Amino acid sequence: EEGYLRQSALDAKDAFCSPARQVLLLKLLVRLRDRGLAAVARGVSDRKIGALPVLAAVERAKASFGEAQLDRYGELQAELDRQFDALEAGEAGKAPS
Repeated sequence: EEGYLRQSALDAKDAFCSPARQVLLLKLLVRLRDRGLAAVARGVSDRKIGALPVLAAVERAKASFGEAQLDRYGELQAELDRQFDALEAGEAGKAPS
């Protein structure tokens, strides 16, 4: 809800959100959900997922990237994937606790 539904008319970047931007933002949030669920299914703790630095950037994406910066959503998704890949690689081979 915070990252998608809430809109601020007082924020220059968030006062207007084109359908293209809405789709990119929703895809980013769905990707985060999918990667998080997959990581949990592989035994990664929710605490480790919650500590990923990219989560703060995803939470701020709507207010950080305006209509002229739509390419930044793809860059942020790539960073999200890199951090989840690294997290899951670090968990591979560890015995469940």
